[in-house]
Amino acid sequence: MKRLISDFAKTTTGHGWGNIHERKSKCTKVAWLIFCIASTIASMGHVTSIIYRYSLFETKDRVLVERQDLLFPSVTVCPLTQLSKQGISKFVQDMMNGEDAALPISVLQRLFFEMVQIDRNSTLFTEVSSEKQQFYEKFYKKLYNYQGFYENVPTITEYGHKKRDFISSCMYQGKPCSDEDIHSVKHYYYFNCFTFNNVNTTLSNPYINSTGPTGGLSLQLFLDKDEDLFAIFNAEYPTSGSQGVRVVIHEKGTLPDPENEGFEVESGHSVNVALSARRRDLMKPPWGECTDHPLLDEGGFAYDSQVCQMRCLQKMVYKSCGCKLGSLPMYPDIEDVQFCNKIQYNEWLEKNPNITALLNDLEKLQCGMNEYNWDVVLDQDDCQCKDNCSFHTYDMTLSQSQWPKQGVEFDFYCGKIALLPNYNNSSVYKAYHDQMKEFCQKLYVVYSTSWNEVKQEIGDSFRQNFIRLNVYFKDLKTNIIKQEADFTLGSMVSEIGGSLGIFIGVSIITMAEVFILCLDIIRVLGEKSKVKSSQDPKGVNHGSK
Repeated sequence: MKRLISDFAKTTTGHGWGNIHERKSKCTKVAWLIFCIASTIASMGHVTSIIYRYSLFETKDRVLVERQDLLFPSVTVCPLTQLSKQGISKFVQDMMNGEDAALPISVLQRLFFEMVQIDRNSTLFTEVSSEKQQFYEKFYKKLYNYQGFYENVPTITEYGHKKRDFISSCMYQGKPCSDEDIHSVKHYYYFNCFTFNNVNTTLSNPYINSTGPTGGLSLQLFLDKDEDLFAIFNAEYPTSGSQGVRVVIHEKGTLPDPENEGFEVESGHSVNVALSARRRDLMKPPWGECTDHPLLDEGGFAYDSQVCQMRCLQKMVYKSCGCKLGSLPMYPDIEDVQFCNKIQYNEWLEKNPNITALLNDLEKLQCGMNEYNWDVVLDQDDCQCKDNCSFHTYDMTLSQSQWPKQGVEFDFYCGKIALLPNYNNSSVYKAYHDQMKEFCQKLYVVYSTSWNEVKQEIGDSFRQNFIRLNVYFKDLKTNIIKQEADFTLGSMVSEIGGSLGIFIGVSIITMAEVFILCLDIIRVLGEKSKVKSSQDPKGVNHGSK
């Protein structure tokens, strides 16, 4: 054993331990021994810290720029004027004819009218039942908006904007869009939204290889509004009373969220939205938390972690209250479930209502307003809402100008609107044809006295009802933010090697020498054990006679 260790000390590449054997005096040997032990302990401490750092799996971001053809995003537009002029006219006609779709809306209006009277005359508050007092104090202003109408009478969307009327013109890469390129999306507040290039759309050329407005999407939107139309205004709702459209630009196929994302465009303007693509690449465990999700989620849209969280909140509401919230994403299991804001409005108007029914409504309304702990919400089954390992976002640069400008009203209508394929069956036709047809038939109408007399009025009407939206990429570069390991396995091995080298002069070869030494020591100890077991307790060898 002593000879093995002596040979190791003479020949090892670990310089410190070899010096112990080379020293002649005991003092220097002891000094070298103490120094080597201290260096080894320090080295082990440093190596431990290196291994611990690696075990944290820390990451860093690296920014890359790639030039490539870009997949065009989904573009969703929602009218801020939920009911169109034509829709209101249809509602009035349906009311006169006693249609089932219109009557519930009228009944709900009567209930809200009662609440408005209480709002304006506080003495009426003491004259109503305690249930109505509670309804007025806690829930009336929460329900008196377009969401309240939608959740009580979903058929109200029939009187909202229609795709072919609202989107009077659509051009993509300089060519007319097909009808299949745009799909309707129901929304609890905006009623009818419209998405270009959604998850079910297959564009003829989905990738963009040129920049500027002519290489992207151009929508011409008709608001079909009338200043005499009744509109709901709730002073406690931050976005109530706005006019124009809400625009959301989102990754293709994902569920639009106009309430929390996007921007608004005022009528009478042309807006250019110049996009820059940004891609986020994340790492899977143990370095990151991302995962590869199925192409479509349970709602039929491309996966999005934020939508997943909101859908999990919807599941919690359903479990707790037995109803659903219109403001949260839906999923198949609750398609036929009532909204939490759905009330039995006929009972509320009765002189002798069913008190149990009113109390059930109040309980459900209160339950729908409850707040939940997000840790509990995300602890449900199928609610591990991790990010996709790769997803796109878009930086936007917006600019706008008045549109159509003064002086182009004639060419705008007669040279563009009146030549659209669906013009004769559109709301634009009903709104302007009788007034404009005589001018469009004349060659030099712009110089006529009759046109000069009406062009200001017609131009102002155009600017109140039309919006142009251009969406395009300003460059073909993708800014990639890539998550990478901050301390890789190779870095850990290199730092451990550097630590062992600087503290005790040890290399991989030295480690091999130590390993061989350990094997030799085990072999020698094994041989001694066999020799000892072959002798009796008194040291007599039973193998000889």
